Amino acid sequence: MRREKVVFVRGGQIGEDRPWRMFHFDPRREQDPSRQYDLVYFDMPAGKRKTWEGWQPARGWPPRRRPTHEVELRRVHLLDARPDGSAFEATGPEKPTILNLYDWVKAQEPSSIGALHFFTHGDYSEPIIWEHCYEGGKPPLRPLAEPRHPNDTEPRRRDFFGTNPLAGTEGPRFWSAFASDAFVKMWGCDAAKENRRMVLKQAKEPTQTRSEDILDSIEETYAMLLARLLGVTVWAPPIGWGTRVDPQLRHPGLKYRGVWPPDWRTELWWRVEQFPDEAQKVFRDFGAKIDSTRYVGYHPAWLASARRPPAPPPLKVTSPQELQLEQP
Repeated sequence: MRREKVVFVRGGQIGEDRPWRMFHFDPRREQDPSRQYDLVYFDMPAGKRKTWEGWQPARGWPPRRRPTHEVELRRVHLLDARPDGSAFEATGPEKPTILNLYDWVKAQEPSSIGALHFFTHGDYSEPIIWEHCYEGGKPPLRPLAEPRHPNDTEPRRRDFFGTNPLAGTEGPRFWSAFASDAFVKMWGCDAAKENRRMVLKQAKEPTQTRSEDILDSIEETYAMLLARLLGVTVWAPPIGWGTRVDPQLRHPGLKYRGVWPPDWRTELWWRVEQFPDEAQKVFRDFGAKIDSTRYVGYHPAWLASARRPPAPPPLKVTSPQELQLEQP
């Protein structure tokens, strides 16, 4: 029987213990604790793709045996900005690129990947593999349909447009490797302050215009674009909020128990911080689900539903005569 593949991507600034402590499976699916998987680990800091065949998960612990296979990842020179900020030059150190993941996924058997986790930092709507190497700019510096820079190491929203790696005929090649109920989670931040302000204003004084602006920002995220491509829910931080790997720095006394779901009020976990109830209500009113660590489930179905104009109020009838048709 073919084993389901579980894929971890560890970013350059994330501690080695984080993937093993924080991973979890889809809480909507009952898990067999004796089940084995093929774990494929894109360890970007180590520059290697490591595969453990017949992996039996044990949260809090890396696999206790050596990888079944180990492959060097392709590297490129990081992009550095020119001093005047006018352009980028490939003058930085050599680091692995996200294209290692894209190319590997496209080569997998159909429906073989059951889970994908990005354990990375994040910025405006995109994961960050190497924190000091990203395009920045809100909106992006170049139109999304323009090609990726060949030395860009990062996952980009532009990847889904134009001739980029997840667009056109390349998109179905990537999509076909995932199971129809694959579980996908992106752990890094999405802390653009303007989005946070917009959501908090909507919570305090709802308007249709502001609601559309929030939905536009949600639609532009890497998480929603990936959810649209794969046809599954992608769990990621709410737009405007960051995540904290070590909340005990702010809340002493939190302990890691290694059990999902955690109680975020008392347990140490990689969670969304300072996401108030009124802001959560804005996302829930759109139709989004929020998990135990306050990550939002991005899915195109609720986005489309939230965009539908509100139904007109029911007709108030004050007399039987109002129900009669007019006579010619």
